[in-house]
Order: sequence, then structure tokens, then C-alpha cells
Amino acid sequence: MPYKHKFITIEDVWFDEKVNLNGVDRVIYHQVKEKRKNSTPFHTMIIDLTQTEEEIFQNFTKSTRKTINSALKKGLIYKRYMGVFDENILNQYIEAEEKFADEKGLSRFPNTTYKYHFQNKKLMISTLSTEDGNILTWHIRYINDERARALRAVSFLSIGDEERKKLTSLANRLHHWEDMKFFKSEGYKIYDFGGWYAGSEDKKKLTINQFKQGFNGSIEMRHNAEECLTWKCRLFDVLAKVKNIIKK
Repeated sequence: MPYKHKFITIEDVWFDEKVNLNGVDRVIYHQVKEKRKNSTPFHTMIIDLTQTEEEIFQNFTKSTRKTINSALKKGLIYKRYMGVFDENILNQYIEAEEKFADEKGLSRFPNTTYKYHFQNKKLMISTLSTEDGNILTWHIRYINDERARALRAVSFLSIGDEERKKLTSLANRLHHWEDMKFFKSEGYKIYDFGGWYAGSEDKKKLTINQFKQGFNGSIEMRHNAEECLTWKCRLFDVLAKVKNIIKK
């Protein structure tokens, strides 16, 4: 479903989904197979959910399997909300993400985008918490008919005593495993980690790669792109450039 941004209408296209572009000024392509004009490569890591649970789990590294098994003994509680659910859950997630982004110095994912996907029943939110209800980790995902794609994961490794920090570290890997099992049970075919750093210089991103490598998925390369379809879109871009020049 297209959405308005100021005076133009925008449509998001994920994973080659078929959409009607009538009346759309700008189309934003996410992870499409076909290379388009001005597209940029997007790498991600995926897990094939058509395998059995045992095959998926045994394909993880020994260290990751050990961490998950340790976390399973801690009595952590997994909850998920998908498609139609209380918007207060989304608002709680957004609040947690804002704190996480501020702590890590990260850019925030646009709340309007979350709201848009929520209205279109394209979001899945899950949590892993202690028995007394303290949430350790949050996951939010974009979903279509066969793929569950991570948008962001939130955890607070710096909060609490050493025991709480260790528990949160264990929860991170278990949370992915619980998500995989859930999506497999729902008939999804692909678990998408939402990105893979293809470079070699950014140490923080390489550390994130190392975490993902523990799940031993396949690296996939697709394309992201934006295209103007109308004069209104081109006018919008010109006005935006002029505004930026004036600010400088």
C-alpha cells in the first residue's frame, strides 16, 4: 500500500513483490533480484527454513549451539506478535529502540515506516525475557509470504549487574533460534538476518558478521534502488537539493 510523504506518493517494494504502481511518484526497491538504474548491492545472510529443525541447528557452529543450550536452561520466556496485534507493543518496541540507538550512537529507524508496515500487517515483533518479566532482547522483522527479514535487534548488554549482562549475551543467540523455529512452524522458507558487511575495514560491522557466522547461513547479494516515476517526484528532489544548499 503506497503512503504519502509531503506532496509525493511512495511505494516500497520488497523482494520482488508484485505491486500496483498506478498513482505512485517514487518507488523504493528493497533486496530485489534485478539490478536497476542507480541500484546499490545489498548483502545479507539467510537460513533455509525448509530444512528440518535438527538440520538447521546442527549446521550452527559448536560454540553457538553450546550458547543456545546454556540459555535454554535459564527459563527465559519467548513471546511473539505478528500481523494483527496491539499497537502498544510496537510503541514499547520503538521506545526500547530509541534508548538502544542513543546508547550505541546509531541512527533510528523511521517510526513512520514501522507504523506503515504495522498498518499493512507486515511486522513481527518478538521478545525474550526473564521469568519476572524483564525483557532482555527485542527483535522486529518485515514479513511477506515466505521471508522473515530482520529490521533491527535491540539488547542492553551494558545494563544491570554482571549476571544480567551474561544472561543478555546468552539470550541474543537463543532469540534468533526461537524466531527461526517459529517462522519454520508458520511455513516461512527464508530467515533473513537483514544485512551482511561485505567490506573488511569496519571493525564493529565485522564483529556483527562474526556473531551471524555462528548460524552458518548463506550469503545472498541483491539490490536496493529508488526510482522517480513522475515529474512531482523529480520536482521534490530538486526542491530538497535547493533546501540543502540554502542550509549550507
